Amino acid sequence: MLIFGIFFGKICAINITKIKVDFTNEAADFTTDNISAAGLVFSNPVLADDKKSVIVTVDGAQFESSYDVTVTGVKNAEGVVAPDYTESVTFGTVNQYYQIKFTFDAEDTNENEVPDIPATGATNVQVTAKVYDLEDNPVDTTGVIRFMTTRGGIAQAEKTLQNGEAAIQLTSEASLDETVYASISATIVGDYALEGLTGTSMVEFLAPDEVSGPNQAVPVVNVESNQADRFFVTLGQGKPGLTDSQLDDIAAAIIVTDGIQGQLGTAPLAPPVVKEVKQVSDKVLEVILNSDEDETYYLTDNAKHFVEFQDVNNVITKGNRDFVITDTTKQFVLDVDAVNQRELIVTFSESVAWSTDALVQSFDANNPANYLIDGEPLNDTPWDAFELSSDRKKVTINLGANDMLISTDNNIEISNVGDWAGKTDSNNCISTQLISFAPVIDDTKPAISITRQSPEQFVVEFNTNVQLSGAASLEEAISIYYDDGDGIDGGNDGILDTRYDIDQNPTNGTQGITFQAYDGDANVTAGVAGGASFNKILLELEEDWTQEDGTGSFAAAGSDYTVFSGIDAYWVNANPLQFVIDADAFKNMLGNKTEEVKEYVANPRDRMSPDIVLFTQDKDADDNYLGTATVVMSEPVQVVGVTSPKTTPNPEQFVDNNDVPAGEITFEKDGVVVQGVVASVSDDDFTLTIQPDDGTNTGFAALKAATANAAGTWIVNIIGITDDYGNAMATDEFTFEVPEDGVVVPTEVEPEVMYAEYRYASDYDFIDDQSGAYDVIRVKFTEKMLNAGAKAVSDTTNYLINGDTLADLGSSIRKGIAGITDEWDGITILLPKDTLSYDANFVLNMASNLESADGEMLVSGTNELDFTTVAADVYSSDYTPGVLVTNWSEKVSNVAVDASNGDPEKLGDDALDDIEITFTDIPVAGDIKQVRVNGQVIDAANLSVVAPTLTVNMHGHQVNYAAGDRVHVTINGQTIYVETN
Repeated sequence: MLIFGIFFGKICAINITKIKVDFTNEAADFTTDNISAAGLVFSNPVLADDKKSVIVTVDGAQFESSYDVTVTGVKNAEGVVAPDYTESVTFGTVNQYYQIKFTFDAEDTNENEVPDIPATGATNVQVTAKVYDLEDNPVDTTGVIRFMTTRGGIAQAEKTLQNGEAAIQLTSEASLDETVYASISATIVGDYALEGLTGTSMVEFLAPDEVSGPNQAVPVVNVESNQADRFFVTLGQGKPGLTDSQLDDIAAAIIVTDGIQGQLGTAPLAPPVVKEVKQVSDKVLEVILNSDEDETYYLTDNAKHFVEFQDVNNVITKGNRDFVITDTTKQFVLDVDAVNQRELIVTFSESVAWSTDALVQSFDANNPANYLIDGEPLNDTPWDAFELSSDRKKVTINLGANDMLISTDNNIEISNVGDWAGKTDSNNCISTQLISFAPVIDDTKPAISITRQSPEQFVVEFNTNVQLSGAASLEEAISIYYDDGDGIDGGNDGILDTRYDIDQNPTNGTQGITFQAYDGDANVTAGVAGGASFNKILLELEEDWTQEDGTGSFAAAGSDYTVFSGIDAYWVNANPLQFVIDADAFKNMLGNKTEEVKEYVANPRDRMSPDIVLFTQDKDADDNYLGTATVVMSEPVQVVGVTSPKTTPNPEQFVDNNDVPAGEITFEKDGVVVQGVVASVSDDDFTLTIQPDDGTNTGFAALKAATANAAGTWIVNIIGITDDYGNAMATDEFTFEVPEDGVVVPTEVEPEVMYAEYRYASDYDFIDDQSGAYDVIRVKFTEKMLNAGAKAVSDTTNYLINGDTLADLGSSIRKGIAGITDEWDGITILLPKDTLSYDANFVLNMASNLESADGEMLVSGTNELDFTTVAADVYSSDYTPGVLVTNWSEKVSNVAVDASNGDPEKLGDDALDDIEITFTDIPVAGDIKQVRVNGQVIDAANLSVVAPTLTVNMHGHQVNYAAGDRVHVTINGQTIYVETN
């Protein structure tokens, strides 16, 4: 309306602190006396240049609320006063007037206007949120801002606004197959002026430009399980065809922390928590806990668990994951099969609870009390007669002799057996199941076969494991007969007339033959009545063939074979031999006994010389050549002078009496010849281990002592090794490789963690004036660290202890370490007392994007410090630090390890090497206060200076390192790293 020349066209809210009044004509003036509203306070009116509007600051307005605003006494240029005017003004939402803008410390590497970081699952990006008005003016406001993300992780979601901004660190999600995007949001929460203001942005977690090759490590992206003795690991990218060695390396790189029991697989508990890792598919691994060895290694049902992974070369990268296990499936039996009268196999629906010691619980699958066969309990089958399959779902019951099945047995009743969750929840145990099965009665007798390996060595084999039954010993069970030359079977019993027996006394058993029994895994067993079962017996004459042929010169007065010389006269012509084994001499586990054996074995004169059928230079687990070789012969051989290991040694294997040629082994290169020796012989005399030996050194060291040009290919000549009849082999020639000495290359020194230590219930400044008020962690860096923004070294959200941030644990971080440094190259973390226990073993993780003060990233990104016991109340991730000597100006220009003092294959094994450190300036010996190698202080007597080089003599220090390891050296607090190649 037009009133005395002024039109009040509109009164509106610009934002929560300003309103605007419009006029049709110029207003002469406008003050706070001209405007009012209940509940609002006005100030600072500002007329527009054209004087047709005014902006007034308002205080007390609430978002999404309406107020009646009255304008009075406004005059135009002629002094005419407009009548009062009232209009209802509604304030909008906070997001209509303000905005949150985001910035990131990451670049847009692919130029799609979205910042990106690698999708490793461990890389961090700093996210900063700042409040602006709609005209992009910064707003200095206070409050608490809450960050959220759709992908990746945030250690501490809420931060306090300072000058209208706050920052957090976002950890990427692991993804190698595809790039993923995280939607980041931030909202001001609590009773603050801009409560509810929300902003959003995006971060890109960038997958590799190309799919990782077969030799590139990939992260773990997920862990899950519904069974308490295993979990499944999903890799960020497929790794098809992992070898057994790689799977073993993964198993060794896993640490599991049960949400209730704590960390598994650490001292004093043993063995390691992980039994094995199986590859289910290209991307999925099954990790089976080692509950076979210790039944405490299971995961608590209905609890959150944590898994840490160390780097495994070319397979997986370091990281950690958590998961919750909930087993809701009740255990039950799927099937029962009778293999024979002493073996029942029970198949369960899932892995079963299992006792690893005599303390058998009611829910254990190897508790005999949980089984009834046709209503009868197991009276002769102890808990350790049960066997568990590798998947832990099949239980084999090896019934005792008094529990053996009979043809009428046809059902088994099973109760109480639980899965692993059944240890804490009876609902996961079987109530009672009755299962029928078809009894199987096997009355097959064990079969026997006999083989001649040489004129003095024979093997008796069984087609199943057996025990002695009708005899007290192998010597009583087995006899050898031969024809004495007249072709007469004097006893008319189908047995040749002469028994090979030194004392010719049958009641003493067969004398003059050594017997050795082996089980199915080639392990030696006792071979006595009531002893362990076996399936093979090795027989070897105790006297050498030359003695039995009558041509030998080894004869001690009074020895058995000089008294009973008839054996000497006939053995070489004894063809065939006859092996006689009485009926019922052996029995299998079913009680079935062997039949009588009268078997002829051809024993002609041996005119064939032995051959080498395989020559292999030995290698270590990393496929590096060793200084020994394995030689496999075509038949058993005699080796002079080797006494161990021997199962049935002959005189020729003890001493050279000129009846058997000694043979010769030589290693030759460029005219240099080094003698070789047989270091060991297998039990059956087929396989030899050989090595160079100059009388002082063995292996590579013997070759290097002979020539400075030892590296390269040597020729191995082997000649004259004889079989058991004295036939000598022809000369044979093979190659033997000697590797180059390890070359040590210094690597660039970058900021990293020098050490970290933990003390329970301690003071923080070594003065003991806090009465043990804290659990203290001290971390020493090699450089001064950045202490600003979300990446500040003092920000407690940048550290995790077993998955919890220091902020969540109520910790604080102080600058420096008392007695060591007053700068940010060290921090002291103060945890409330008893946060960690006296005997705690835990892992401290640091954010991956922490930086030094000059902007260099920490080496290896995430620094995971695994604390273990060092002393009564001291835990260290590397070594017990002690007080460092600092402020030394000399700089290192080169470092090398001199391996000339030892065999390269033993690099570091016996600490034989010297470490030579060359400085840019000439060091003075007195200035070198402290030298550590891999954390161990080196004695001053082992340090020598010939300017500009310091030589560290490692002899006797037992600091171990191998090719490829990084040797950690500190001098007066300055850290250098040397990589041995």
